[in-house]
Order: sequence, then structure tokens, then C-alpha cells
Amino acid sequence: MRRHADRLAAWVDAVVVMTVTGFLVWRLRPGLLLAPTLPAGGDLSSHSWGPDFVARALLPELAGWSWDWFAGFPAYRFYPVLPALLTVGLDQVFAYGVAMKITIVAGVVALPVMSYAFARAWRLPFPTPALVAVAAFVFCFDDGHDFGWNLRSTIAGEHSHAIGMTLAVGALALLAPVVRDGRLRVTAAVVMAAAMCAHPLAAGFVGIGALAVVVVHLAPDARVTLRRVLPVLGCAAALAGIWWIPFLAWRGEMTSPDLPRGTGIANLATFGVADVVVLALAVVGVVRGWRNGFRVVGVLAAVALVHSGLYLVLPQGHLENLRLVPGYLWCRLVLAAIGVGLLVATGRHARPGVSRATVSATAVALGAVAAALLVVAALWRVGPFGTGRPSFHDASIAVAMAGYERNPQYPEYRRLIRALDGLGRDRGCGRVAWTTDVATTDFGTVSIDLVPYWTRGCITSMAGLYYDSSATTPMVSLTESLLGIRPMRFAPEVPYRGFDLDAGVRHLQYLGVRYFAARTSTIRAAAARHPALTEVASTPVWSIFEVAGSELVAPLGADPLVFDVPGLTWAVGSAQYTEGSPVWDQVVLTDAGPPEWPRLRSRTLPSTRMLPEVRIDRIRLGPGRVSFRVDRPGVPVLVRASFFPTWVARGADGPYRAAGNMMVVTPTRRSVVLEHGVGAVDVAATGSFVLGLVGVGILGVHDRRRRQGARAAPHP
Repeated sequence: MRRHADRLAAWVDAVVVMTVTGFLVWRLRPGLLLAPTLPAGGDLSSHSWGPDFVARALLPELAGWSWDWFAGFPAYRFYPVLPALLTVGLDQVFAYGVAMKITIVAGVVALPVMSYAFARAWRLPFPTPALVAVAAFVFCFDDGHDFGWNLRSTIAGEHSHAIGMTLAVGALALLAPVVRDGRLRVTAAVVMAAAMCAHPLAAGFVGIGALAVVVVHLAPDARVTLRRVLPVLGCAAALAGIWWIPFLAWRGEMTSPDLPRGTGIANLATFGVADVVVLALAVVGVVRGWRNGFRVVGVLAAVALVHSGLYLVLPQGHLENLRLVPGYLWCRLVLAAIGVGLLVATGRHARPGVSRATVSATAVALGAVAAALLVVAALWRVGPFGTGRPSFHDASIAVAMAGYERNPQYPEYRRLIRALDGLGRDRGCGRVAWTTDVATTDFGTVSIDLVPYWTRGCITSMAGLYYDSSATTPMVSLTESLLGIRPMRFAPEVPYRGFDLDAGVRHLQYLGVRYFAARTSTIRAAAARHPALTEVASTPVWSIFEVAGSELVAPLGADPLVFDVPGLTWAVGSAQYTEGSPVWDQVVLTDAGPPEWPRLRSRTLPSTRMLPEVRIDRIRLGPGRVSFRVDRPGVPVLVRASFFPTWVARGADGPYRAAGNMMVVTPTRRSVVLEHGVGAVDVAATGSFVLGLVGVGILGVHDRRRRQGARAAPHP
């Protein structure tokens, strides 16, 4: 009987999917995964900040602005918020550290299941869906790249990418019933919007895939296909507009890190010579699948070609071309699995009962999962192959899941955090900067970036993980360079210099940094002698100093200079001025200003008017808000907080962007308030989301009526 073959196929599918998923979970150390510790290692050491900030400040205030990093930055305008919201939701059930770790692993753990669902949704014959799940499992353990989506990248901190891409696979799976008969359009739109809001690269992946779905299904009736699919795409885009509209509108405020551009075909062949076999099977999958009417192979081929092509031609810029490679790698593995599956598939016209073809297909599926497990175990040195040292990536998983509290560096780290927390209670909250010597003084697997989390936002960090989300990053990076022996230097177009404590302290004062932590003995000794630094706390390894003259609002010595140098960008010109002018922190450079302020049109500084003294008090910092009082309106002052175009001043003219991405305002009243406002961009984003909700509602009503009509229609 045919149902016996179907029952066997269902059992085989279940065994394969459960086996590969179980192996994934096993390697993620369930005992450590469920331990209430914060994940550590790589970027994970800082990622725990995000969901905590969302729950602590963003959701209650809806300010969209954080003071925790970079002297303030627009939180989640340039970094996807959906994974953080997932952690916030899980935190209602689990301990925060457990919720964070579940979010981190969710994308890779769900990928084999989602890939299997993708193959089933497009009705690929047995054993192809099981083989696609095995292909996704192999993809997760492919340690030939760290460009995103696989296990290696996820443990390094790329979990948002993994979540987004896995959701994108789910969205493309849901387009199958949409194309066939117009079902599940609401679900498809919502999942597609979620993928688009989980990561920008996932938005590109699902967008290219959805367009390919439309193109390959235009025949035989293009109008039917467009009528079914286009409303889904429109609703998804409108829903995702709540994040994408601000992102696109303000992308010029981002800092593009100075990352290298990947080159060469080798990055597309992570299996080495074995990729020849994989590509050959992928070609078989495309040809045989298309001949048998499985047009989804055309979708996968198009996605693979676009991603590999963009990798080869994209220049260096905001989008690192290597990040496009995982989309190609997954498609080529899935197509190879489809090639194998269609070679041994039982077919639609198989004889009744459990035929020889069914048995062969079963053997291939079970053999594939066994072979994949053995290869992964051997390469990652686990199970029977784990007699020696574990592989680097397997050891990294153990470090990440063990977390901060079980890390060997945690005791000294905890002493530093406790000292900073005590200073916040005893001497007042404020920003902290520290020496970032990569070779000798950085913790590595635990991060001081997380100090706002431990101190509930009282002590904030000048450095942070989302460095491309702030235009203040170049100034922060330059300051770190001046205060370290061998610091990181990742911001472009910055005139870096070596260790110079005097210059570094001036930068700390200009950025409003209240505390400076020194670790290297040379820097500790030099800082102890500096007149602007007073040691206020210490640990066996660290000395913490309070920085004089670092108030958040400060008077200026002279009228600001307005930048007007032909042929020179603001970013380059302001950085050169900061490092080239001896009075850069008194005669502040701005990108705009009233006519009476002098203009800088060449390397020669114009004469400036000295300003009268002004007293500033009652300085208050709140969520998306700075307030203060002056005794002399009409005199420009420096606000040591990051500029962003959405800031609005009440009781003052401005704000104007100053060098280092600070702000200058001219008070028109004694009391001044600056607020991170809601402008036309935010209104458009909210309107897009509401429009998407309305569209989804209309789709739901329409589809429900169509189903009711189909049930009521008489059957012949």
C-alpha cells in the first residue's frame, strides 16, 4: 500500500531531522546553555547589553536614544532590534543569561528544521527534504568561513544574521502555498517582515528569493501569480518599514569600519576540492529539478548566482562583500542535496507498497546523515574523535556557553566592575574610558563595554559593540589610540597617533569622560602624575582616575569655526583640524552656524572673537534628553554629547554638529533643553507599519472569505 511507503518516509524524515538537530544542541553544551550565566567570548561579550537596554530604557521611554556607548547614539536605528526583542520575551520565562543564550543559538539550531520545511513546502519528493536538512546541518558546521549564519560565526556574535537568514528560508517556504493556491498569505507576509527586520542581509536574501519566485512562476498565468504574491511582498515591506525607513534615511550618519574586501574564488569553495563534487551535484539538482517541474530550483540558482556575483563585484564600503557568501553557500549545498534526492527519489508514479526505490531512498537518507555526523565529528574532534584537544571552534562554544561567571578572567573583571559601580554611587555617574591594548591588557573573552549593564546605566562606556551605529566612533577610536600602547584602530580616515597621555586627556575632557581606567604599568604611572587625573579607586591590576574638566556642558573660549573648505569632506576635515590645531578644543569646528561665526576656508585659521565667561549649572541627563542652565544667554556652549539630526533644542539655537560629533548650541534663554525628537522619518516609519498592519488585516479577511466560499461551493 502507498500509505506504508509514506509512513516509512515520514519516519525517516523525523529520524534525520531529529538526529541532526540533536547533534547541534549537544555540541552547544545544554548544561552550560541552561546555566544562568551571561554568554562570553568575541562579540558575545558585549551583545548582552542590547536586550537589557531595550527592557531597561527603550521600551519604557520609547526614546530611541542610549547614553550607554559613544557619548550617546541612536540605539537600534542601524542595528536590527528583533533578536533583542526575542531575548526580552524569553527573559519573562528564563533567567536573562539563559534567554540571551537561547536567542544566540536559535538561528543555527532551527536551520535544519527550517530547511527541511522549505523542501517539504515546495513538494520535493522523498528523500530530498531529509537530504536538505542534512545539507543545512553540514552548512552549520562548515568552519571554512566566518562570514555569518554558520555555527562558527554565531558563536563569534553573528546570531542576528543567523536568525534573519533562517527566517528568510521560512518566508521562502511559505511562498510555496501562496504561489500554488493563495494560502497562508498573512503568515508569509509576517515571517518575511520579521526576516527583513532581523538583519539587513536577510532582507536582501529574502527579497532576491521572493523576486525569483515571482519570475519563475509567471507562466502559465502571470496575472494569477502576481495577484497572489505581490500583496504579500507589499505588506511585508510596509511592516518592515518601521525599521528600514529610519535606517535608509539616516545611513549617512553611520561609521563604516575599515574592513578588508574579500577576493578570490576560494571564499566560494569552503570545502576545497570537494566543492567540485558539490557544484556538480548542484547542477544536477537544477537541471533535473527543472525538468521535473520543481521550479524552486530556479529560485535557489538565482539566489546563489546573485550572491556570488555581488561578492565578486561589490567594492569596499558599508556592505562587506564577504557577508554575501553564506547565502551562496547555503543555496549550493541545498541544490546539491536536491540533486542527490532527485536521482534516487521514489517519484510520483512509484508502484504501490514499499518498493525497492523507497528502500534505496531510505538507505541514501540514513547513509547521508551518518556520513555527515562522522565527518563533522572528525573535523571538530568530538565523540570518538575527541581524544586530543578539541577544535578551536568547539572550544569557543564551551567558553561562550560557560559565560562570564565561569570564565577564568572573571574575578579580576568583577573587581573592576565593582570599583566602577562604587564610584557611580559615591562620586556620581558618568562615562568611562580605558586603555585598550590588544596584545597585553584586553580581557578578550569578557568586555568592559558591558559596564552599563552591570551598573544599570550609571557608568557608561565610551567604546561599544555597535561601532558602525555612531558617527562619534572615529573620535572614540582616536582617543583610544592616544591612550593605549597597542590599541585597535578600526575607524577609517582617522589621523591616528601613538601613545600621548596629554593629548588623550584633552580628548577625554572634550568627550565628557568622567573616569579613566589604566592597566598597563607604564600608563598607570604616567596617569598618576598627570594634573588632570586623580586616582579614586584601584584593583590589583587597574587604577581608576577621575578626569577634571569633563563636565557634560562646558563654555567655549571663542566663537566656533564653521567648516567651509572646498573639496574636503566634513569627516576628513574635522579629523585633520582636531589633530592639527593646537586650539581645537577651545575654538571648536562646526559644520554649520550663524553668519557671525567665522568660516574656515583653508588651512589658515581666521581670527576669532573671544567669548565672555559663562557659568553653567543644573546639568541633567535623562532618556534622550540633556538640560542645563546658563547665567548669560547668547554665548555658545559645548554640549559633550553625540550629535544626531533628530536632536531639537528648546531655549537655544542649534544644535550644530561639532568636530568629534559633539554639539554646540547658543542659549537664547537661561534654561536650555535638548531632546532627541521624533521627526518626519519616524512618522513615516510608523505610518508604514500601520499601513502594513491594515494590509495584513485585509489579506486575512479576503483569504478567510475565499476559504468559506470554497467550503460552501457544491462538490460534483
